[in-house]
Amino acid sequence: MNTIRNGFDYEHQAFVLNGKYVRCGHPEAMNCGCYGRLHEGEPATTQERGANDMNTIQSTDTRRPTPWGQADYQYQLAPGVSFVNTPGHGGFLIGFKAAEKYLTLAAINSAEPFGKFLAFEEDCLASIVVFEHPEWGTMLGMKVDPKELFESISYWTPNYLRLRGIEPDAETLKRKATRDAEGHLTWKAVR
Repeated sequence: MNTIRNGFDYEHQAFVLNGKYVRCGHPEAMNCGCYGRLHEGEPATTQERGANDMNTIQSTDTRRPTPWGQADYQYQLAPGVSFVNTPGHGGFLIGFKAAEKYLTLAAINSAEPFGKFLAFEEDCLASIVVFEHPEWGTMLGMKVDPKELFESISYWTPNYLRLRGIEPDAETLKRKATRDAEGHLTWKAVR
């Protein structure tokens, strides 16, 4: 087996490009300690996996129940990690064991439980998952902009950032407070 040349190293949770680790996209102030940040430019050490592993996305036509209705499609991003689409909505469904492996405690505490899964609704909570795993957003064809993710999380789930020791974007918090004061409906994503 060869080492990963281009793709995502799930063992170290880092992107690999041309056989070398790539720096993460988290904001500098986050001080994330991500493997890619610590080992940027170093040769990848993890072996490539087979065609049905977590480095490939698999789409399946499924009728599984979700918090948003019956799923039309499920995209397997990693073992225990799926993005599901319904006729009108969707989001990430992450099994408890996968959540413990791939997500921070702050992300786990921000999710909505759904059976044996944690649900991250696509409008408000999915930004948390993509913030922690931008490669999953990229695999789904999402625009992954760390600044936009940070602003979205600051708006919808600022407590997630605080649990991570990151101060939410002050301008975004002001904008939300103004909208709330004006009587705009907002969906409270954090308990």
